Amino acid sequence: MEIGTNLEKSSFLSPVKNISILLLIGGIGSLIMALPYLIISTFLGMLQLIIAVGLITTSFGLRKMKKWGLYGYTAIAIFALFGPIYYFLTSHGTDTIQLVSVAVEILFLVYFWRISKKFN
Repeated sequence: MEIGTNLEKSSFLSPVKNISILLLIGGIGSLIMALPYLIISTFLGMLQLIIAVGLITTSFGLRKMKKWGLYGYTAIAIFALFGPIYYFLTSHGTDTIQLVSVAVEILFLVYFWRISKKFN
């Protein structure tokens, strides 16, 4: 294992691989949390379900440094913004955890696009 040379692809310390594992875990958690949302609100439940399946799928593409994973995650991150916006418009309040979650997703997205030339 070489640290420092082509860190994005070769090392188990690769930030992309670590982020993809976090996205996989988050996608599984979102999938579990989608069930109560489906009972409470069909719109939010379907949105949560689509985001969860998308996170799980794109985490595998990002782990392999594939362009489709980058494009898929971009779509999911943009799509994930609709949940907090809808929640804010209907209840006139925001949940701090949702805002932090969206901010982290946007930071990941910015990072991935900064290294997008390394994706194949």
